[in-house]
Amino acid sequence: MVNEASKWRILHNFINELNFNLAVDEAILRCIQEGLSKPTLRLWRSSQPSIILNKSDEVPSKILNEWQSLGLSVARSCMNGCLIYNDEGVLNITITSNELKDKLSFKRLHELTYEFISSMLSKFDLKPVVNEELRLVLVNNKILASISSASFYDSNLIFAALYISPNLNFITKTLSQASSLEKEANIQVNLNEIKSIVKNEFERVFKVSLIEEKLNEKEEETAERLYKIKYSKGEWIIKGEEPLTLKDILIEVYVAYPPTALDRKFIEAISKAIEPIKDKVEVRIWKRGRGIPPGVNLTPGLRKASKESIIPALIVNGELKLGRITFIPSENELKKIFEEVLKEKN
Repeated sequence: MVNEASKWRILHNFINELNFNLAVDEAILRCIQEGLSKPTLRLWRSSQPSIILNKSDEVPSKILNEWQSLGLSVARSCMNGCLIYNDEGVLNITITSNELKDKLSFKRLHELTYEFISSMLSKFDLKPVVNEELRLVLVNNKILASISSASFYDSNLIFAALYISPNLNFITKTLSQASSLEKEANIQVNLNEIKSIVKNEFERVFKVSLIEEKLNEKEEETAERLYKIKYSKGEWIIKGEEPLTLKDILIEVYVAYPPTALDRKFIEAISKAIEPIKDKVEVRIWKRGRGIPPGVNLTPGLRKASKESIIPALIVNGELKLGRITFIPSENELKKIFEEVLKEKN
């Protein structure tokens, strides 16, 4: 009998739009961190020939133009890793879990991913070689899988692009060392057969039971929001510039560690002031010297407050609004700051 702790879900979403698929992956990561989703194996494809940039890739306009002239779309993921090619012949495998709840470290998640992909390829009498430094799985010195990853607080995501039967004319113009499972195994592959092998090898290597499910309501809502403000925007796709928050306002409070009596009263006053607009606000409390968790960006205002030891400080949408206060602002004064930012947003 399989206990609840070893039950994962498997999703087979077919969403044609590549950028929305990437938004779904990040939505699952965020929802798992919030305790709103189960650990997940997601299998998906996208029909459009595309290049997926990683979170920090900077690509010269000349290269972008070359890709576009080849008929390739460009997307950007929230992950770090290698450049990834995508079309309907690529099976995308997304593995997402919480490090604490699922007792699975980021390093161990990588190790198990490489192991199960290698095991799956071995079913076709291939001899896969893992290059962890380059984040690749190779056969005959040809790339058959590219790996990327992301973390958000205590939750982790591994993304593996498995090159089953991609357009070799396209893929070799972008990843010269790439090949396909069909070519290296010299067979014609049935996608459903591949999915079945992926599922079986995943369950065996990860020692879990996979339950067929769908995205939940919160994941769908988060994915739609991410797509609207991030994944559909040129600022993100081309420049890698992402929104500060999924809400209308990001409020950051920078305090001492441990917080002083003044710090605690300041946080309490801010909590009361945002009560009427709490659904539109994301609040982050930062303590000096405690660092920033994975997947969270350092805003300009927080960087300034940290560098100059401005404590306590109030940062709103990345801008330092109050610092080194010696008395607590009134509720109306704080509300005015937040209302002005909301007006600018709208």
